[in-house]
Amino acid sequence: MDQPEHFLQQAEELAARRQWGAAAIAFARAASLAMKGGRYDVARSAWEAAGESWRRDDIPNAAARALRLALEIPGGDELAVGTCTVKLAGVLGELGNGEAALTLCQQARKAPLPAKALAIDSLFSLTTTFGDKSDLGVLIEELEGFGSQFFAAHRFRSGQLARMNGELDEAILYQSMVVEALEGWHEAEVGLAAAYGELAAVALLQGDYEQAIALYHRGMHHHQSGGRNALSWRCEAGRVRAEVEAGARVLPLVLDEGICFASQRSMALLEVDLLIARGMAHCGIDAVRARQDLDMAVDIAVDIRCAIRAGRARFERAKRLNSALASRLADAALAEEELVDSEPWRWRVVALRGKLLLAKEPVTAKQLLIQSAARFAAMGMSVDAHRAMVLMAKLE
Repeated sequence: MDQPEHFLQQAEELAARRQWGAAAIAFARAASLAMKGGRYDVARSAWEAAGESWRRDDIPNAAARALRLALEIPGGDELAVGTCTVKLAGVLGELGNGEAALTLCQQARKAPLPAKALAIDSLFSLTTTFGDKSDLGVLIEELEGFGSQFFAAHRFRSGQLARMNGELDEAILYQSMVVEALEGWHEAEVGLAAAYGELAAVALLQGDYEQAIALYHRGMHHHQSGGRNALSWRCEAGRVRAEVEAGARVLPLVLDEGICFASQRSMALLEVDLLIARGMAHCGIDAVRARQDLDMAVDIAVDIRCAIRAGRARFERAKRLNSALASRLADAALAEEELVDSEPWRWRVVALRGKLLLAKEPVTAKQLLIQSAARFAAMGMSVDAHRAMVLMAKLE
């Protein structure tokens, strides 16, 4: 009973049943015993497994501690250290510590394959959240160079970049390839769910709300099958946004549990996503609570230096809340800067500025609406293009 092997066997059995929290505790016990016995290789591996299990159980602070303990034990080979470093970077990203996460991924790029490819894949994800989009094309080229083993990762990231660039048909093509590649594969639920989430995001941009809702539901199902509650909540936030955009009245309380879940676990990015969705749901029902949610979303996003989420929250605040015109225009101006790396969302902000300026500066408003309508049409965002044209007609 006092040997690490006992707890390792127990942990592996629990992990096979996806009882991640209990598995993490058993791995941690094995690691502690191995450390006491001077069996550092066993301890290092067990701490890493504990961290991975806590990550899957959506307890990122515990996961980060365990992964740091694994990395502090000297003697690990470059592949093991690189893999563990990438895992720690991912956890820190969930916690909103983007700068540290990006630094760790850059370090792990020096590791041998497959850790190097994992580092580049994670670096892409973190860069879209915290970094400079100008680096993304290089990362995709590097992923492509690793061959068929990383086909799904390359296509998934290519689809994300296409969406950000407003190349929505291309984004659909790439994510459909990911779905085809992963459908039916054991342990591929999370990757499959991520692809469905991307397809849902594109459908939402195109104004196909029914399709977006259905795809978010599919993503939720696969995340739940993989035991990833946090990722399932992110899909639920997307579903609520789609319902609101479709004109449905959504009860905001459906997201209360998710916001508590994210807040208690210090999962800053997830909390922002859920607050934006709940704020949108509150609009038209309770303006005070809508403002509270969107204000908090902006504050958290700014605090963790996540410009793209701050911009999304400011956009919804400027669009939906009946604030003073100067305040709404100030929000829109900041949102346009923060959303510069997302063509669809940046042009939505431009169109919003045009709408807000209709009465005060009709000439400027018309210019903004003409520009945005043309860009929406080019990107296949027909609903947004139509809305811009309707607003322009008011100036005739």
